[in-house]
Amino acid sequence: MFDTGRYGIVDAHIHKPKNIGLVDTYNLWAKGFAASHGSDGMEMAYRRQIFEAPRVKSMLSYLAGVYGVEPSIDRIDEHVSNLMAAGFTEYVESVMDRERITHAVVDLSLEVSDPDQIADTLDDLPRGRFSWTYNIVDMLHPEWAVSMDVGDVGELVDVISIVLRRLRDMGCRGLKNTMAYYRRLGLSNIDEERAEIAYKWLLKNAPGKYVSSFPRKVQEYISQEGHSHHMAFQDFILRQIYIEAGKIGLPILIHVASALHPALTPINNDPRDLYTVFQDAGIVSAGTRFLILHGGYPLHREVATILSQNPNIYADTSFFSQYPAILEEMLTVFLQLAPYHKIMHGSDSNFFAEVMAYAAYNMRNSLGRILSRFEHDWGWSSRHCNNVAEAVLGGNASKFFSIQ
Repeated sequence: MFDTGRYGIVDAHIHKPKNIGLVDTYNLWAKGFAASHGSDGMEMAYRRQIFEAPRVKSMLSYLAGVYGVEPSIDRIDEHVSNLMAAGFTEYVESVMDRERITHAVVDLSLEVSDPDQIADTLDDLPRGRFSWTYNIVDMLHPEWAVSMDVGDVGELVDVISIVLRRLRDMGCRGLKNTMAYYRRLGLSNIDEERAEIAYKWLLKNAPGKYVSSFPRKVQEYISQEGHSHHMAFQDFILRQIYIEAGKIGLPILIHVASALHPALTPINNDPRDLYTVFQDAGIVSAGTRFLILHGGYPLHREVATILSQNPNIYADTSFFSQYPAILEEMLTVFLQLAPYHKIMHGSDSNFFAEVMAYAAYNMRNSLGRILSRFEHDWGWSSRHCNNVAEAVLGGNASKFFSIQ
Protein backbone atom coordinates (compact mmCIF):
# COMPACT_ATOMS: atom_id res chain seq x y z
CA MET A 1 0.00 0.00 0.00
CA PHE A 2 1.18 3.54 -0.78
CA ASP A 3 2.86 5.08 2.28
CA THR A 4 1.02 8.15 3.60
CA GLY A 5 2.61 8.03 7.04
CA ARG A 6 5.28 10.63 6.32
CA TYR A 7 2.81 13.51 6.03
CA GLY A 8 1.10 15.50 8.76
CA ILE A 9 -2.65 15.99 8.79
CA VAL A 10 -4.68 19.19 9.00
CA ASP A 11 -8.31 18.58 9.97
CA ALA A 12 -10.47 21.08 8.07
CA HIS A 13 -13.58 20.70 10.19
CA ILE A 14 -14.13 19.62 13.79
CA HIS A 15 -16.37 20.57 16.69
CA LYS A 16 -14.69 21.54 19.90
CA PRO A 17 -13.42 18.59 21.95
CA LYS A 18 -14.86 18.55 25.46
CA ASN A 19 -14.28 16.71 28.69
CA ILE A 20 -17.13 14.33 27.97
CA GLY A 21 -17.27 10.64 27.12
CA LEU A 22 -18.66 8.86 24.09
CA VAL A 23 -21.78 7.64 25.88
CA ASP A 24 -22.71 11.11 27.10
CA THR A 25 -21.95 12.60 23.68
CA TYR A 26 -24.23 10.20 21.83
CA ASN A 27 -26.95 10.49 24.46
CA LEU A 28 -26.97 14.23 23.78
CA TRP A 29 -27.20 13.51 20.07
CA ALA A 30 -30.15 11.16 20.57
CA LYS A 31 -31.99 13.78 22.59
CA GLY A 32 -31.40 16.40 19.90
CA PHE A 33 -32.43 14.08 17.09
CA ALA A 34 -35.67 13.23 18.88
CA ALA A 35 -36.41 16.94 19.29
CA SER A 36 -35.77 17.51 15.58
CA HIS A 37 -38.03 14.58 14.78
CA GLY A 38 -40.72 16.24 16.86
CA SER A 39 -41.12 13.49 19.43
CA ASP A 40 -39.31 13.05 22.73
CA GLY A 41 -40.57 9.48 22.68
CA MET A 42 -38.11 8.73 19.86
CA GLU A 43 -35.06 9.37 22.03
CA MET A 44 -34.49 5.73 22.99
CA ALA A 45 -34.88 4.61 19.37
CA TYR A 46 -32.33 7.16 18.20
CA ARG A 47 -29.97 6.18 21.01
CA ARG A 48 -30.13 2.54 19.94
CA GLN A 49 -29.60 3.47 16.30
CA ILE A 50 -26.54 5.58 17.07
CA PHE A 51 -24.85 3.13 19.42
CA GLU A 52 -25.40 0.21 17.05
CA ALA A 53 -24.10 2.06 13.97
CA PRO A 54 -21.31 0.24 12.10
CA ARG A 55 -19.00 3.27 12.30
CA VAL A 56 -19.24 3.21 16.12
CA LYS A 57 -18.31 -0.47 16.21
CA SER A 58 -15.34 0.20 13.94
CA MET A 59 -14.16 3.13 16.06
CA LEU A 60 -14.36 1.00 19.22
CA SER A 61 -12.16 -1.61 17.54
CA TYR A 62 -9.65 1.10 16.64
CA LEU A 63 -9.61 2.43 20.21
CA ALA A 64 -9.35 -1.05 21.68
CA GLY A 65 -6.18 -1.55 19.66
CA VAL A 66 -4.79 1.83 20.71
CA TYR A 67 -5.41 1.42 24.43
CA GLY A 68 -5.26 -2.35 24.85
CA VAL A 69 -8.76 -2.70 26.29
CA GLU A 70 -11.81 -4.64 25.18
CA PRO A 71 -13.85 -2.94 22.40
CA SER A 72 -16.90 -2.15 24.51
CA ILE A 73 -18.20 1.39 24.70
CA ASP A 74 -18.34 1.36 28.50
CA ARG A 75 -14.76 0.11 28.83
CA ILE A 76 -13.46 2.63 26.29
CA ASP A 77 -15.37 5.41 28.01
CA GLU A 78 -13.92 4.48 31.39
CA HIS A 79 -10.36 4.42 30.08
CA VAL A 80 -10.62 7.71 28.18
CA SER A 81 -12.38 9.41 31.10
CA ASN A 82 -9.41 8.57 33.31
CA LEU A 83 -7.06 10.09 30.73
CA MET A 84 -9.11 13.28 30.53
CA ALA A 85 -9.29 13.56 34.29
CA ALA A 86 -5.48 13.46 34.49
CA GLY A 87 -5.26 16.56 32.25
CA PHE A 88 -7.70 17.43 29.48
CA THR A 89 -5.41 19.67 27.42
CA GLU A 90 -2.61 17.11 27.53
CA TYR A 91 -5.07 14.36 26.58
CA VAL A 92 -6.27 16.22 23.48
CA GLU A 93 -2.68 16.88 22.44
CA SER A 94 -1.83 13.19 22.82
CA VAL A 95 -4.79 12.23 20.62
CA MET A 96 -3.59 14.61 17.90
CA ASP A 97 0.02 13.50 18.18
CA ARG A 98 -0.96 9.84 17.87
CA GLU A 99 -2.21 10.34 14.30
CA ARG A 100 0.09 13.28 13.46
CA ILE A 101 -2.73 15.83 13.34
CA THR A 102 -0.76 19.06 13.32
CA HIS A 103 -3.72 21.47 13.24
CA ALA A 104 -7.53 21.50 13.27
CA VAL A 105 -10.17 24.07 12.33
CA VAL A 106 -12.90 24.28 14.96
CA ASP A 107 -16.50 25.09 14.08
CA LEU A 108 -17.73 27.30 16.93
CA SER A 109 -21.42 27.06 15.95
CA LEU A 110 -22.37 25.26 19.15
CA GLU A 111 -20.08 27.36 21.35
CA VAL A 112 -20.83 31.02 20.65
CA SER A 113 -23.21 33.36 18.86
CA ASP A 114 -21.69 36.65 20.05
CA PRO A 115 -18.17 37.39 18.74
CA ASP A 116 -17.31 38.82 22.15
CA GLN A 117 -17.60 35.31 23.56
CA ILE A 118 -14.94 33.84 21.28
CA ALA A 119 -11.75 34.89 23.06
CA ASP A 120 -11.88 32.35 25.89
CA THR A 121 -13.54 29.51 23.99
CA LEU A 122 -10.42 27.56 23.02
CA ASP A 123 -8.41 28.14 26.21
CA ASP A 124 -8.50 24.50 27.35
CA LEU A 125 -7.11 23.19 24.04
CA PRO A 126 -3.42 22.90 23.05
CA ARG A 127 -2.18 26.33 22.02
CA GLY A 128 -1.23 26.97 18.41
CA ARG A 129 -2.96 23.88 17.05
CA PHE A 130 -6.47 25.16 16.46
CA SER A 131 -8.12 27.80 14.30
CA TRP A 132 -11.83 28.63 14.22
CA THR A 133 -14.80 29.40 11.99
CA TYR A 134 -18.02 31.31 12.73
CA ASN A 135 -21.63 30.46 11.88
CA ILE A 136 -23.54 33.11 9.88
CA VAL A 137 -27.05 31.61 9.96
CA ASP A 138 -28.25 33.94 12.73
CA MET A 139 -27.56 36.89 10.42
CA LEU A 140 -30.10 35.60 7.89
CA HIS A 141 -33.12 36.24 10.09
CA PRO A 142 -34.84 39.53 11.00
CA GLU A 143 -34.38 38.95 14.73
CA TRP A 144 -30.62 39.40 14.32
CA ALA A 145 -31.15 42.71 12.50
CA VAL A 146 -33.44 43.88 15.30
CA SER A 147 -30.84 42.90 17.91
CA MET A 148 -28.34 45.08 16.05
CA ASP A 149 -30.79 48.03 16.11
CA VAL A 150 -30.92 48.19 12.30
CA GLY A 151 -33.54 50.45 10.72
CA ASP A 152 -33.41 49.37 7.06
CA VAL A 153 -31.74 46.88 4.76
CA GLY A 154 -29.08 49.30 3.57
CA GLU A 155 -27.97 49.86 7.13
CA LEU A 156 -28.06 46.11 7.76
CA VAL A 157 -25.65 45.49 4.89
CA ASP A 158 -23.21 48.00 6.41
CA VAL A 159 -23.49 46.36 9.84
CA ILE A 160 -22.84 42.91 8.37
CA SER A 161 -19.74 44.23 6.64
CA ILE A 162 -18.47 45.64 9.95
CA VAL A 163 -19.15 42.35 11.78
CA LEU A 164 -17.45 40.21 9.13
CA ARG A 165 -14.37 42.43 9.04
CA ARG A 166 -14.19 42.34 12.81
CA LEU A 167 -14.37 38.54 12.77
CA ARG A 168 -11.54 38.40 10.23
CA ASP A 169 -9.42 40.72 12.35
CA MET A 170 -10.10 38.53 15.41
CA GLY A 171 -8.63 35.52 13.62
CA CYS A 172 -11.67 33.91 12.02
CA ARG A 173 -10.65 31.51 9.22
CA GLY A 174 -14.06 31.00 7.58
CA LEU A 175 -17.82 31.59 7.75
CA LYS A 176 -20.08 28.57 8.07
CA ASN A 177 -23.56 28.30 6.55
CA THR A 178 -25.74 25.55 8.05
CA MET A 179 -29.06 26.56 6.48
CA ALA A 180 -29.39 23.14 4.81
CA TYR A 181 -30.81 22.01 8.15
CA TYR A 182 -34.00 23.94 7.36
CA ARG A 183 -34.05 25.14 3.71
CA ARG A 184 -32.55 24.59 0.27
CA LEU A 185 -29.16 25.94 -0.75
CA GLY A 186 -30.06 27.93 -3.86
CA LEU A 187 -30.31 31.72 -4.08
CA SER A 188 -32.71 34.04 -5.85
CA ASN A 189 -31.23 37.34 -7.01
CA ILE A 190 -33.14 39.76 -4.80
CA ASP A 191 -32.56 43.51 -5.16
CA GLU A 192 -32.44 45.93 -2.24
CA GLU A 193 -35.92 47.33 -2.88
CA ARG A 194 -37.51 43.87 -2.67
CA ALA A 195 -35.44 43.04 0.41
CA GLU A 196 -36.58 46.25 2.11
CA ILE A 197 -40.24 45.38 1.48
CA ALA A 198 -39.61 41.94 2.97
CA TYR A 199 -37.82 43.36 6.01
CA LYS A 200 -40.59 45.83 6.80
CA TRP A 201 -43.21 43.08 6.56
CA LEU A 202 -41.18 40.75 8.78
CA LEU A 203 -40.78 43.46 11.41
CA LYS A 204 -44.56 43.81 11.67
CA ASN A 205 -45.45 40.10 11.63
CA ALA A 206 -44.27 37.50 14.09
CA PRO A 207 -43.17 34.06 12.81
CA GLY A 208 -45.76 31.30 12.98
CA LYS A 209 -43.40 29.07 14.95
CA TYR A 210 -39.79 28.20 15.67
CA VAL A 211 -38.28 24.95 14.41
CA SER A 212 -35.33 23.01 15.80
CA SER A 213 -32.23 23.51 13.69
CA PHE A 214 -28.45 23.73 13.92
CA PRO A 215 -27.04 25.48 15.85
CA ARG A 216 -30.23 27.14 17.17
CA LYS A 217 -33.95 27.25 16.48
CA VAL A 218 -35.03 29.32 13.48
CA GLN A 219 -38.16 31.27 12.67
CA GLU A 220 -40.70 29.77 10.31
CA TYR A 221 -43.49 31.72 8.64
CA ILE A 222 -46.55 29.62 7.91
CA SER A 223 -48.38 31.74 5.35
CA GLN A 224 -47.27 31.85 1.73
CA GLU A 225 -46.80 35.62 1.98
CA GLY A 226 -44.67 35.32 5.12
CA HIS A 227 -42.56 32.52 3.67
CA SER A 228 -41.98 34.53 0.48
CA HIS A 229 -40.80 37.59 2.41
CA HIS A 230 -38.58 35.51 4.70
CA MET A 231 -36.91 33.75 1.79
CA ALA A 232 -36.40 37.02 -0.10
CA PHE A 233 -34.82 38.61 2.97
CA GLN A 234 -32.53 35.61 3.56
CA ASP A 235 -31.43 35.42 -0.07
CA PHE A 236 -30.57 39.10 -0.23
CA ILE A 237 -28.58 39.05 3.02
CA LEU A 238 -26.83 35.78 2.18
CA ARG A 239 -25.71 37.11 -1.20
CA GLN A 240 -24.30 40.22 0.51
CA ILE A 241 -22.41 37.99 2.98
CA TYR A 242 -20.98 35.87 0.17
CA ILE A 243 -19.80 38.94 -1.73
CA GLU A 244 -18.35 40.67 1.32
CA ALA A 245 -16.58 37.47 2.37
CA GLY A 246 -14.87 37.34 -1.01
CA LYS A 247 -13.77 40.95 -0.76
CA ILE A 248 -12.15 40.48 2.66
CA GLY A 249 -10.67 37.06 1.95
CA LEU A 250 -12.82 34.87 4.22
CA PRO A 251 -13.95 31.54 2.72
CA ILE A 252 -17.51 30.25 3.05
CA LEU A 253 -18.08 26.73 4.44
CA ILE A 254 -21.41 25.20 3.45
CA HIS A 255 -22.95 22.10 5.03
CA VAL A 256 -23.93 19.79 2.15
CA ALA A 257 -24.77 16.22 3.18
CA SER A 258 -27.72 14.13 4.30
CA ALA A 259 -27.32 11.49 6.95
CA LEU A 260 -27.87 10.81 10.62
CA HIS A 261 -29.68 14.01 11.69
CA PRO A 262 -33.40 13.77 10.78
CA ALA A 263 -33.51 17.38 9.53
CA LEU A 264 -30.81 16.79 6.91
CA THR A 265 -32.91 15.79 3.92
CA PRO A 266 -31.51 15.16 0.41
CA ILE A 267 -33.79 17.91 -0.92
CA ASN A 268 -32.31 20.64 1.29
CA ASN A 269 -28.78 19.33 0.72
CA ASP A 270 -28.88 19.06 -3.06
CA PRO A 271 -25.55 20.56 -4.27
CA ARG A 272 -27.05 21.27 -7.69
CA ASP A 273 -28.89 24.21 -6.12
CA LEU A 274 -25.50 25.83 -5.53
CA TYR A 275 -25.12 26.64 -9.23
CA THR A 276 -27.24 29.72 -8.49
CA VAL A 277 -24.50 30.75 -6.03
CA PHE A 278 -21.38 29.72 -7.92
CA GLN A 279 -22.54 31.33 -11.20
CA ASP A 280 -23.76 34.58 -9.63
CA ALA A 281 -21.85 37.41 -11.32
CA GLY A 282 -21.41 39.47 -8.14
CA ILE A 283 -20.15 36.51 -6.12
CA VAL A 284 -17.81 35.38 -8.90
CA SER A 285 -16.46 38.92 -9.26
CA ALA A 286 -15.75 39.07 -5.51
CA GLY A 287 -13.58 35.95 -5.83
CA THR A 288 -15.33 34.19 -2.97
CA ARG A 289 -13.97 30.74 -2.12
CA PHE A 290 -16.34 28.00 -0.99
CA LEU A 291 -15.70 24.76 0.89
CA ILE A 292 -18.40 22.10 0.50
CA LEU A 293 -18.36 20.30 3.83
CA HIS A 294 -18.91 16.55 4.06
CA GLY A 295 -18.39 16.04 0.33
CA GLY A 296 -22.10 16.43 -0.39
CA TYR A 297 -22.78 12.76 0.31
CA PRO A 298 -24.75 10.95 -1.06
CA LEU A 299 -24.55 13.35 -4.02
CA HIS A 300 -20.75 13.41 -4.01
CA ARG A 301 -20.60 12.75 -7.74
CA GLU A 302 -22.48 15.97 -8.33
CA VAL A 303 -20.02 17.70 -6.00
CA ALA A 304 -17.09 16.26 -7.96
CA THR A 305 -18.66 17.68 -11.11
CA ILE A 306 -18.94 21.10 -9.46
CA LEU A 307 -15.29 20.91 -8.34
CA SER A 308 -14.21 20.20 -11.92
CA GLN A 309 -16.07 23.24 -13.25
CA ASN A 310 -15.50 26.04 -10.74
CA PRO A 311 -12.02 27.30 -9.78
CA ASN A 312 -13.02 28.65 -6.35
CA ILE A 313 -14.93 25.60 -5.05
CA TYR A 314 -13.34 23.03 -2.72
CA ALA A 315 -14.59 20.02 -0.74
CA ASP A 316 -13.65 18.13 2.40
CA THR A 317 -14.41 14.60 3.55
CA SER A 318 -15.59 15.48 7.06
CA PHE A 319 -18.00 13.16 8.85
CA PHE A 320 -17.71 10.50 6.13
CA SER A 321 -14.04 10.02 6.99
CA GLN A 322 -15.61 8.06 9.86
CA TYR A 323 -16.98 5.58 7.27
CA PRO A 324 -13.97 3.94 5.54
CA ALA A 325 -15.87 2.35 2.64
CA ILE A 326 -17.77 5.55 1.84
CA LEU A 327 -14.56 7.55 2.24
CA GLU A 328 -12.76 5.44 -0.36
CA GLU A 329 -15.63 5.81 -2.80
CA MET A 330 -15.78 9.59 -2.27
CA LEU A 331 -12.02 10.08 -2.56
CA THR A 332 -11.78 7.96 -5.69
CA VAL A 333 -14.48 9.99 -7.44
CA PHE A 334 -13.04 13.33 -6.32
CA LEU A 335 -9.44 12.49 -7.27
CA GLN A 336 -10.47 11.11 -10.65
CA LEU A 337 -12.53 14.13 -11.68
CA ALA A 338 -11.30 17.17 -9.76
CA PRO A 339 -7.87 18.81 -9.34
CA TYR A 340 -6.33 17.31 -6.23
CA HIS A 341 -5.58 20.73 -4.69
CA LYS A 342 -9.34 21.14 -4.10
CA ILE A 343 -9.78 18.16 -1.76
CA MET A 344 -8.96 18.12 1.95
CA HIS A 345 -9.34 15.95 4.98
CA GLY A 346 -11.87 16.68 7.71
CA SER A 347 -13.32 14.62 10.53
CA ASP A 348 -16.42 16.50 11.77
CA SER A 349 -15.25 15.21 15.13
CA ASN A 350 -17.82 15.71 17.85
CA PHE A 351 -17.15 16.47 21.54
CA PHE A 352 -15.30 13.15 21.87
CA ALA A 353 -11.73 13.91 20.73
CA GLU A 354 -11.00 10.30 19.74
CA VAL A 355 -13.25 10.74 16.69
CA MET A 356 -10.65 13.16 15.30
CA ALA A 357 -7.95 10.50 15.55
CA TYR A 358 -10.13 7.70 14.19
CA ALA A 359 -11.03 9.79 11.12
CA ALA A 360 -7.35 10.62 10.52
CA TYR A 361 -6.46 6.93 10.79
CA ASN A 362 -9.12 6.08 8.20
CA MET A 363 -7.96 8.86 5.90
CA ARG A 364 -4.36 7.66 5.85
CA ASN A 365 -5.34 4.08 5.12
CA SER A 366 -8.03 4.87 2.56
CA LEU A 367 -5.89 7.38 0.69
CA GLY A 368 -2.97 4.93 0.72
CA ARG A 369 -5.08 2.20 -0.88
CA ILE A 370 -6.51 4.59 -3.46
CA LEU A 371 -3.12 6.02 -4.45
CA SER A 372 -1.75 2.49 -4.82
CA ARG A 373 -4.45 1.82 -7.42
CA PHE A 374 -3.80 5.12 -9.17
CA GLU A 375 -0.08 4.37 -9.32
CA HIS A 376 -0.24 0.70 -10.29
CA ASP A 377 -3.34 0.60 -12.48
CA TRP A 378 -4.35 4.10 -13.55
CA GLY A 379 -1.16 5.77 -14.74
CA TRP A 380 -0.11 8.12 -11.94
CA SER A 381 3.60 8.49 -11.18
CA SER A 382 4.99 7.86 -7.71
CA ARG A 383 6.01 11.52 -7.51
CA HIS A 384 2.50 12.69 -8.34
CA CYS A 385 0.99 10.34 -5.75
CA ASN A 386 3.26 11.81 -3.10
CA ASN A 387 2.20 15.32 -4.09
CA VAL A 388 -1.45 14.29 -3.82
CA ALA A 389 -0.97 12.65 -0.42
CA GLU A 390 0.81 15.65 1.05
CA ALA A 391 -1.80 18.07 -0.32
CA VAL A 392 -4.96 16.16 0.59
CA LEU A 393 -3.78 15.23 4.10
CA GLY A 394 -2.71 18.71 5.10
CA GLY A 395 -1.30 21.03 2.48
CA ASN A 396 -4.61 22.00 0.88
CA ALA A 397 -6.28 22.89 4.17
CA SER A 398 -3.22 24.86 5.30
CA LYS A 399 -3.38 27.00 2.16
CA PHE A 400 -7.16 27.35 2.16
CA PHE A 401 -7.31 28.51 5.78
CA SER A 402 -3.96 30.38 5.72
CA ILE A 403 -2.54 28.17 8.48
CA GLN A 404 1.15 28.76 9.06
